[in-house]
Amino acid sequence: MERFFTTGGFMPHGHCYLWNPWLVWLNVIADGLTAGAYTTIPFALFYIVRKRGQSPFNWVVLCFATFIIACGATHLLEIYTLWVPDYWVLGGAKALTAAASVPTAVLLAKYVPAVVNLPTADRMAAVMEELRQSQAVLETRVRERTEELTQKNEQLAQESLERRKAEEALRTKETQMRRLADAGVIGIIVTDFAGGVVEANDQFLKMIGYTREELVKGLIRWDELTPPEYREGNARSIAQLRESGIATQKEKAYFHKSGAQVPVLVGGALIEEGKTEVISFVLDLTEQRKAEAQIATLEAQKAVDAKFKAMLEATPDAVVIANAEGRISFVNQQTKALFGYTQQELVGQPVEFLMPERLRPEAFERRVSYLANPRPYQPQREMSCQRKDGSEFPVEVSMRPLVTDDGLLVMTAIRDVSARRVMESALRASNSELEAFSYSVAHDLRTPLRGINGFAKVLADDYRDVLDADGKHSLQKIQDSAVQMAALIDALLSLARVTRSELRFERVDLSAVAVDICAAMKAANPERSVEVVIEPGLSANSDSALVHALLENLLENAWKFTQRSAHPRIELGVTTQEGKRVFFVRDNGAGFDMAHSGKLFRSFQRLHAPREFGGTGIGLATCHRIVERHGGRIWAEAEVSRGATFYFWLPENRAAPGAPS
Repeated sequence: MERFFTTGGFMPHGHCYLWNPWLVWLNVIADGLTAGAYTTIPFALFYIVRKRGQSPFNWVVLCFATFIIACGATHLLEIYTLWVPDYWVLGGAKALTAAASVPTAVLLAKYVPAVVNLPTADRMAAVMEELRQSQAVLETRVRERTEELTQKNEQLAQESLERRKAEEALRTKETQMRRLADAGVIGIIVTDFAGGVVEANDQFLKMIGYTREELVKGLIRWDELTPPEYREGNARSIAQLRESGIATQKEKAYFHKSGAQVPVLVGGALIEEGKTEVISFVLDLTEQRKAEAQIATLEAQKAVDAKFKAMLEATPDAVVIANAEGRISFVNQQTKALFGYTQQELVGQPVEFLMPERLRPEAFERRVSYLANPRPYQPQREMSCQRKDGSEFPVEVSMRPLVTDDGLLVMTAIRDVSARRVMESALRASNSELEAFSYSVAHDLRTPLRGINGFAKVLADDYRDVLDADGKHSLQKIQDSAVQMAALIDALLSLARVTRSELRFERVDLSAVAVDICAAMKAANPERSVEVVIEPGLSANSDSALVHALLENLLENAWKFTQRSAHPRIELGVTTQEGKRVFFVRDNGAGFDMAHSGKLFRSFQRLHAPREFGGTGIGLATCHRIVERHGGRIWAEAEVSRGATFYFWLPENRAAPGAPS
């Protein structure tokens, strides 16, 4: 052993390099880097074995790591023996390296087939994908079953809860009703549909100023206690009771015995199904109204400064400012003059107070919708308002939101348009008379025109041999002019019918109408080959007769102006512009110069010479009148020799026909 660690008189290995520093350090650096790498690799292999756990290749990896460590040791000793000739130690290290390499080679040869048979990365990915899909299916099934069980449990819990609530309500109903009647907080009355009061508690009698003796004598009738402006609401409540047994809460008023009105909140229900007796709960709102008026006045004083008030007073329109709850907080002098109320009578009232009662529910819904999404400007709309004396008058209303430190306010400008309505009515009457006159004239022209055409035909048939070429040509001109005049009269009568007819709105299948029109045109002109494209499922809320005439004029127009196209094509479709569904009829025909588009929808205005394309010059005017009567819009885009597209928009929610313009 002592010999093993002695130099034995050997020379250091550096003598072999003649102690050339470049050669010595080249070997030192190379062996050092190799030894460092060999030292690092085993740690990585040990880490892999530790993390992977059980594996059939662990022994191969450990043997290989041992072999690498031994190799690294021999390189370190190569550096050592450059200066210290301890070659026995170097030989022992190499012997250990040989000993470690043999089992490594044996184990590696043993496991080569297993390594070769390991699945590829693609196969592993495919297996993993199959596992993920199987897991997803399983999770979906588990989730669906869990949701089903959860819904069943929730349903059972809800049914159990509702049953307990119903049982509890039944137990406490009688006690609550008795305490409520005796508490003196709310008025309770039992009435019938005929207007009689069967029973009432003391609070209700105190509210209206009557005694129980007067009740017993039958001197109190709820229909007589109700002011006239609320009786229509009573009729709606009775209808609700007959239909569902419950009348929804509403604000109204009762006459006090003194004649004053008491504001109340009333809701009721039938006592027994099929009977006419109703129990109603009446809450006196007098103090609440006073408090609301006082609060509204204070808020108005804070929200509206003197300069703003002066500006509002200077405007010619009535101006009403309401808070976020829709209650009036300020009115200008024009409002008081227009409606006949004082400021005290208006402040604190809902803005619907200024409208007839029949319009208040709709106005309330519109106000709620506006407050949910207040816009910088509300387009003007016409509606009816009601003065203090009950008279109604038409108004034009616009609204603007005002953001203040105290919250959102809404300023409403109200303009009386009674005078304008009178002028518009006179204008409509004048238009109607003019249209009736045109209809009468056009109708009366038919008889002499038929005579002219008939006599011209007689001359052509009976005197054909007598007339020379010029005479025959002139006679043919007379007949052609008569035919053209007849077509023009028919067009005028059609235009008059469009203006005079009553609109009947229904859902019209535009695609089906267009298919029928195009089929008729093809049947009348079998020699023409025209590609017709009609988008299926097009429909509009419109008058079926007028919309048929509209499509007929537009499609016949396209048919006419594509007669010189090499490959004529006509299309009916729909697009979206500015959030609206806009229908269009497009062709690849003659087109027109957009510089003359202003004359397009005028009667007797033609953008092409009669010798190029026939027609009366009334068709597009008729289209314009039809769309206008529906409250819509029609326009066109075109390019000379490249076709034209006619767009038209019809309102979807049109409820009633509009007056002719």
